[in-house]
Amino acid sequence: PENYMSLAHEERKLVFNRIVVRPRKGKNDNDNIDAQYEVASCKLFGIGTSKDAAMAFNLFKNIDESGEYNISRDLAQVYLAHCYLNGDGVAADVSKAIGYIRQGLGKNIPLASFLMAECLFYGKGVGQNYDEAAKFAKNAAVNGVVKAQSLLNGCFKRGNLFWNSPRELQ
Repeated sequence: PENYMSLAHEERKLVFNRIVVRPRKGKNDNDNIDAQYEVASCKLFGIGTSKDAAMAFNLFKNIDESGEYNISRDLAQVYLAHCYLNGDGVAADVSKAIGYIRQGLGKNIPLASFLMAECLFYGKGVGQNYDEAAKFAKNAAVNGVVKAQSLLNGCFKRGNLFWNSPRELQ
């Protein structure tokens, strides 16, 4: 699916079962990368299957190392940042996380903006800076990362942020 994470939980279970039970036929590398990405996403969050962060991490890593240019590879790199940042399926390594986040920022991936906002907000791997965190959180929030909205609120409470109106967030 084009936006897998926007599907309802039951729909994601169906997608996961389709991928695992009846994998795509053919040798198209992009199809294989897309399928691996979908399985990894399901495994990372336990959507339609048991949660297995180590398996998810390994699948994301395989996608990244494939060398294929594909949106699934770009997203896999951002999820590698998530894994390294939170120690999901791999030992936490903030410097590696920041590297992957920066790659995602270069490709304008909203989730990368959210992860950078978190790093700036909590001072993980970078200096704590609520004003800068707000800029990244704003970008993520207006591009559909719902969790970024609450982080942006936290930035407002702790930083010196003064926008003229809520319209400036749009």
